[in-house]
Amino acid sequence: MANRRLISAFILLSTALVACTSTEERYATADQLLEQGFYEDAAAGYIRVLQDDQNFPGARDALAQAGGLAVDEYVSYARESADREDFAEASQTLDRVDGLRARARAVRVNIRVPE
Repeated sequence: MANRRLISAFILLSTALVACTSTEERYATADQLLEQGFYEDAAAGYIRVLQDDQNFPGARDALAQAGGLAVDEYVSYARESADREDFAEASQTLDRVDGLRARARAVRVNIRVPE
């Protein structure tokens, strides 16, 4: 019983701490993810920043950059999957591209797609 209370308290505290993360901290985390090559995660971070503050300096350009790099990776992987005739994997990968682009459009950022 005491363990359940401790776990519940930990979960509540963790949730509260996550909720207190500032927009600046989210932006810095997204920048780190971008530098480490986690492009989709970085893009998700920038989207969250723009949801918090639609005028956050640099967030739109950073989202376009991270999103573009993520899309490039996914399109390349989708092409490789199609070349292996793994069309289901190619389709799922392109669905991820569409999802990322839709989330970016929701915060008024257009992520380009390669030709």
